[in-house]
Amino acid sequence: MLINLPFFSVELERLPNMISCSIQVFFKAVFLSSILGCPHRLLVSQYYPLLHKLEACIQSWIGKHMSYAGRLELIRSILSGMIQFWISIFLTPSLVLSRISSLCRNFLWSGNLTSHKPALVAWKNVCLPKYEGGLGLLDLKARDKSFLSKNLWNIHLKTDSF
Repeated sequence: MLINLPFFSVELERLPNMISCSIQVFFKAVFLSSILGCPHRLLVSQYYPLLHKLEACIQSWIGKHMSYAGRLELIRSILSGMIQFWISIFLTPSLVLSRISSLCRNFLWSGNLTSHKPALVAWKNVCLPKYEGGLGLLDLKARDKSFLSKNLWNIHLKTDSF
């Protein structure tokens, strides 16, 4: 049986194995993944639906003859929202974060997923805030750690969550 979720279609029988989570009572723990009831952090293969969704979005924009500013705005508004939804809960593997950065980088500079046009500016400078001379895109590794810290802080403050 196939079901349609916002990010992907999946067989219903495989869904629990894909997210490797079970419903259980929250216990106070050191790591966020154990607090959320997940035995381990998600595997790289479990992020494939996100990567495929990002690639599909970018593929639909290819050939629209957009400027750098148009591609930058699409990355900032559409792709960043999808990415933040996924990384707001789990500590994302660095391989996934680097793949996402690669997709965004290739789309920004070349307008395509497969061609690798030389970058005009280093990606670490692109991810700086605008007031520091960057383009205001998210540094995914720093954002991932900030979401994890925020969730741990919220769990620490809420005494009724234990």
